[in-house]
Amino acid sequence: LCLPIVPVLVILTSVAQHDGEFILANAFNIVNSRDDPLDHWHYLVTQVTVVTAYLQRIFWPTGLNIDPEWPLYRSLVETPVLIAAAVLGALTASAWWIWRSRPTDARSSIVFVFTLWFFVTVSVSSGLVPLPDLMADHRSYLPSIGIFTLVACLFDVLRNSRWQPAVARTLAPATAVLGLGALAWASHARNEVWRSNVTLWEDTVAKSPGKYRPWGNLGVAYSNSGRDEDAVKCYHAALKIEPKFQTGRLNLSNSLLCLNRPKDSLDNTIKTIQIDRTALSNPRVILLLGCGLAGVARYDEAISVLKDLIAAVPDDPEAHKALGLIYRHIDRPRLAMEHLQRAEKLQNPDARLWRARKDSDSSLKNVASNP
Repeated sequence: LCLPIVPVLVILTSVAQHDGEFILANAFNIVNSRDDPLDHWHYLVTQVTVVTAYLQRIFWPTGLNIDPEWPLYRSLVETPVLIAAAVLGALTASAWWIWRSRPTDARSSIVFVFTLWFFVTVSVSSGLVPLPDLMADHRSYLPSIGIFTLVACLFDVLRNSRWQPAVARTLAPATAVLGLGALAWASHARNEVWRSNVTLWEDTVAKSPGKYRPWGNLGVAYSNSGRDEDAVKCYHAALKIEPKFQTGRLNLSNSLLCLNRPKDSLDNTIKTIQIDRTALSNPRVILLLGCGLAGVARYDEAISVLKDLIAAVPDDPEAHKALGLIYRHIDRPRLAMEHLQRAEKLQNPDARLWRARKDSDSSLKNVASNP
């Protein structure tokens, strides 16, 4: 009964975004990539393989990836698509055959209905609306209910089978126990990957080396662990894949400051602004620009930039801290104390406008003490 809510909301959102005009194509592409939009037919063809992968991972969770990289298929006659279509067709045909061959058995009806449940619920993300990411494991959570229910019914059919009843009564629960044990072991192994941000994103980069987001997130994980040399390499890898990745460029500037490479940081920040002039509206960009200018001893320019930032965002503790450290370095203690005290009052996790590292003090100290 609630199923229509999602498509209705998509349509209403599309209408609102296009000045009240309803165009079905706009609704279908409401979240499609703007820079490189996916063709809807190619998306549908690819989702045949994606849905089969979801099915495989429901039964056995191998190849799990928090940010998967998936190939785009353009034709139904490509081998992976044909194999996947055959698997999905066999699942549907088997459920229908079970239902038709045992019409009086409620479990047979449940098997068929929950097979349909799987396909209907997965169609929301794997067919109706092209999404920028071809695959995401969490999209299989709701559809998996259908498969779990189907498997439970089949186990119950096996347990009550007239074929060697004693064997069947033992085989069904024994298989279930073995399956649970194997899945528990797989969960434990996967938890080792999730034990830290570094191990999680190293695993993701190993599986999705062609996507910029895993590289960027691994860089942040390294930076938060104090491994800024490794972080810089990751940011460069991310920017090689996606030069417009603004967050990656800003994180790169920050890590270069932490490594006492202010000139490289400044050059990178200026390049960020050149690529996207709207970056100047980002307080973090202005802060990094000011820190970079101070790092190469262009103190007057740095002070001017940071003053403008404070005028626009008076409660930014990082801007006050950076300006205070610069004033202290150029021997203007009264102004330094004024801004450092202001920064201390504002400094708390909720007040920060940005936080690329767990502790950004080191980068700011580098700016002031190592021109």
